[in-house]
Amino acid sequence: MPALWCSPVLETALVALVLLVAGTACESGPKSPASSPPSATVAGTDGNRGSAQEALDAASAPTQPARTEVEEPDTSSAANKNQGQETLQVPLELALETLYPGDAEAQKGALADCPKSTDRETIRCMVERLFEGDEKAAAYAVELYDRDEIVSGVEAAYSTEVGWRGVIEFVPHLPVGKERQNLQWVAQGFADIDAVMTPMAEAGALPYRTRGLTLKFFRSVDRTTPSAYAIDWSVAYNVDGSLFKSEEAVRETLFHELFHLNDQDHGNWSHQALSTLYEGLMSRCTAKGEKTPSTKCLKPFAPSKTKVKGGTYYAFTVGNGVHEYAAELALRYFQEQRAALLDLKKKPARFKCGGEENAEAWDLISKEFFGGVDWVAACE
Repeated sequence: MPALWCSPVLETALVALVLLVAGTACESGPKSPASSPPSATVAGTDGNRGSAQEALDAASAPTQPARTEVEEPDTSSAANKNQGQETLQVPLELALETLYPGDAEAQKGALADCPKSTDRETIRCMVERLFEGDEKAAAYAVELYDRDEIVSGVEAAYSTEVGWRGVIEFVPHLPVGKERQNLQWVAQGFADIDAVMTPMAEAGALPYRTRGLTLKFFRSVDRTTPSAYAIDWSVAYNVDGSLFKSEEAVRETLFHELFHLNDQDHGNWSHQALSTLYEGLMSRCTAKGEKTPSTKCLKPFAPSKTKVKGGTYYAFTVGNGVHEYAAELALRYFQEQRAALLDLKKKPARFKCGGEENAEAWDLISKEFFGGVDWVAACE
């Protein structure tokens, strides 16, 4: 699903969703080159790493006065324990800020309770510790970290104004207890994604990243939107998100969000590669004097059936831009590859066979993000 998008399985409802920063009418995360909510604190940026660094400094601070003679390094200290160990995509400092955003004391406590020999072991311990009040939720969170190096934590509290919808307040909210199913669906969603992307990686170069991420759970006060948004290898997930009505909807939302992250990492590829094609379709299907394109005209070119309430296909909604078209195209690519790989009885129609524009877009996204691997049967 989009960085605030509308799910294909919810075609007729719950679709006019708040798009932070991007101004979209659907729901998911930042649509354009991963832009974050105006007042949001984005873990991992220089502006909000202070508390995590403070905790790390405290953990590695010497307990005795410095000595003048040369000593052998203390390999058990927090400062030296990582020499020679693997490089993590989610470093310890970022993991701390994801688990306990802006709370230096909580971060220090977590480090003290998890004195492991490597950062990976420390982070795993801290993830389990965060969810210790819910054994089943902890198991899902640890599964995500062990399999995909996904650190499950919470979004920092903040408020932001979103156009005529007014101010939306975001609060951190762990998916435990009655909200645990969200985490279960997320864990299964990433497992389903892995089941496709792993063999795809074995079949060819795969520059599409699905692992080594932070996952920040939140709740929007008195709202059910946005359901999700994404930036800088982090996905924020609303435990009350209006889109999250099924395991399938969660899986599709995650893949849509992952595209926005990869698109950002590829230098805003969708804008560079697909703008001419996209704008050509929008122009062709918008009658003179009209502000919105014709849904009937766009139907053959829409990667999904998802529509904005009272409008047209989500991929072609005015204001969403080429990034949402590209994200829906990536999701369609995943859906068709998954159906072909698993030999599902119900397979989507072959998008690439729906005209030269579709074939061109399919080929471009295949080569850029999926190593050119395509298990879908060729067009007749």
